[in-house]
Amino acid sequence: MLYSPSHQFIFVHIYKTGGESVMAALRKYCPVYLRNRYVRKSVQLLPAVAQPMIDWREALVNRQHMTAEQIRYAMPPDLFEAAVKFAFVRNPWDWQVSEYAYACQSKAHPYHEQVRGFGNFKTYIRHKCENDTRLQCSFVYDMTGARLVQHVGRFETLNEDFARICTALGLDETLPHVNASKRKRDWRTYYDDTTFDLVREAYKLDIETFGYGEGGIGDVAIPDRLDAPDGWYKTQNDEVT
Repeated sequence: MLYSPSHQFIFVHIYKTGGESVMAALRKYCPVYLRNRYVRKSVQLLPAVAQPMIDWREALVNRQHMTAEQIRYAMPPDLFEAAVKFAFVRNPWDWQVSEYAYACQSKAHPYHEQVRGFGNFKTYIRHKCENDTRLQCSFVYDMTGARLVQHVGRFETLNEDFARICTALGLDETLPHVNASKRKRDWRTYYDDTTFDLVREAYKLDIETFGYGEGGIGDVAIPDRLDAPDGWYKTQNDEVT
């Protein structure tokens, strides 16, 4: 995530949605002490959404993929409310393929060995859908279903949406291409009918909220409040993989 006190914006960084490019473009607007996500400490911050923080700046530096609600609890309330919040989302079917491919390729990934141990994508995605359905909605909404992020762009239209958000922030920036995927195959080739349906059911809330239909992109208005089932909200600490 990024927080700029001077320009009053918060970038909520959902993993595998083009966030590294956004970080590269906007990091210069953030103080040095809030810029460096590589400054890691041994403690695990925010094991629960409401855990009190010793210093909110430490939380923001040490956690890259915080949800909007985690950021809200970590920051002084007046600073959070004053900032414009934005995030990018991705087609859930493609999102899962990207996460799988990255974990397989990167030996530095904390779940590299576990993910490779599944042997293939179909086994992996069955496990994800049955045990670990952290939703992109959990980054954008709080656990009561209230929307915390004003601007939501799409990975599929990253450059256009980034330009629109920059205009809203009063910034003149272009998006560099950072952390590009080495994956060559189209995401559709990873699925059969069964696994496609598994993702459709497990990530139904993301698909409907952000307008991804049957893997395509629809023109939908993102709701201010979710009609979500009990237990839908999961944080990074709840993940199995």
